[in-house]
Amino acid sequence: MQLNILLVENNTEKDVVTQLLPKEWQITCCENSYDAIQKVKKENDFHLVILDENSSPLNAYQTFDYLNKEIKADVPVLVLGQEGESTIVEHYKDKLAFIKKPIGIDDLSVIIELLEKNHCEKEVVEKAYSLDYLNEISDSNQEFIMETLSIFTSSVSDKLEQLKEALVNKDYQSVAEIAHNIKPSFEMLENKTSVEICNLLNNRAPEEDVPTLADNLIIEFAKMKAQLENDFPQLK
Repeated sequence: MQLNILLVENNTEKDVVTQLLPKEWQITCCENSYDAIQKVKKENDFHLVILDENSSPLNAYQTFDYLNKEIKADVPVLVLGQEGESTIVEHYKDKLAFIKKPIGIDDLSVIIELLEKNHCEKEVVEKAYSLDYLNEISDSNQEFIMETLSIFTSSVSDKLEQLKEALVNKDYQSVAEIAHNIKPSFEMLENKTSVEICNLLNNRAPEEDVPTLADNLIIEFAKMKAQLENDFPQLK
């Protein structure tokens, strides 16, 4: 089963959003809210609609209202904007979420949480982590596991901030060293994608490939962190 996302955005934000979302998600783009409504009417298989707050001819909240009341589409809506109608978002919090522009990697947790509330994420998105190894070495000691997960999220977050800085400075030696340093953390939680990326970065991938590999690693970690925080709210 594939996760289908309907994105209604201008060209600038569209590129940012499509790069942020996991590559296994199918993204359909359209330019206005009228087209979005027609697509939902016709296909009705979207797991999430992402709308610009000031979309037209109907804004995001009017579109959400129309989808729910007029065509009875049981689909959650994510609004991207500057202000956000807090009373509306709070009232429909199980079906509606708001992210302030510009959208970033840390916002992936909001998207996954919205999907999870609507029983989509668990069905269609493969887990980005496994606790099998931690359960094995700790005899399923929950206190040990929670402490380890807390250290994982904070330490890898710090290292990835250093990696971003190294990228800006084109310090690819430091990028390789950071990748080597955090690889065991990803191995511990059995995220093979991140381990493979770390191997490539550590083994001196061509310089032109390093920024893309680093971005993919950052996004993969964001997905792990979002899923961990959804599964273990005490990590937030």
